[in-house]
Amino acid sequence: MQLNSLIAKQIVDRAKKIIAYSINVMDENGVIIGSSDPSRLHQIHEGALLAIRDNRTIEINDSVASTLSGVKLALICLLFIAKMSLA
Repeated sequence: MQLNSLIAKQIVDRAKKIIAYSINVMDENGVIIGSSDPSRLHQIHEGALLAIRDNRTIEINDSVASTLSGVKLALICLLFIAKMSLA
């Protein structure tokens, strides 16, 4: 299963109910494909690119956020969707 905008929207909609912060879901290229702020859709998120490149969770503080484009204070976690075969 590949993460797409429909799944990303479902993740955002569910997370919004329990998290009082902005939520973005990015694809494997760092493009925002789901967001609690629709104006951010289809933008590159440089923090996500760092997380993808380094294969780790990234904490974005004020000093880091000021050096990256399209980034606000955040915790960026990688989400892997595993392919499973039922055969």
